[in-house]
Parts: sequence; C-alpha cells; structure tokens
Amino acid sequence: MPRVLSSEQINTIIKAGSNINCECPQHLSEIIGKLVAFEKYSSQCEARNPQDAEIHTLLEEETSKCRHAFEKLLVAVANFENIEY
Repeated sequence: MPRVLSSEQINTIIKAGSNINCECPQHLSEIIGKLVAFEKYSSQCEARNPQDAEIHTLLEEETSKCRHAFEKLLVAVANFENIEY
C-alpha cells in the first residue's frame, strides 16, 4: 500500500507533538518506523525457494497494510490536535 505520510511529514508531527500533552504522535511514529523497516526487509529478503518467496511476499503485503493503518491513525491524531504537517 502507498505511504500516507512521508518521513518529513511524520517528523513534523513528532516535533509539533512535543507542544501538546500527548505522547501518541511519538509512539505511533515509532511503530510506523518499525513497520516501514520490516516491510523493506521483507521485500529484500533472499528467497531460498518459491515457498520462501511466497511467505516473504505475504509478510511484506500484510506489514504494508498495518503500516498504512497506523499512518491513518497518526493523521487522525494530528488532525485532532490541529497539528499541521
């Protein structure tokens, strides 16, 4: 799934989030970062055989869906807190 937010937008939200009494932007950003890293890892993982390639494709696709959902959550928090990004 395509990215909802760029890394720059996420960093903008994190910086603005330090001005509010809520750590959700920071926590969501950390989760998104880990999901992005695992998504990339899964896409680049060496396939030993067709079944191995299949499981890594599944991991990449499902991680992409999770990352997309967490990015949408971060957008919702940013909008709720009137954070421009």
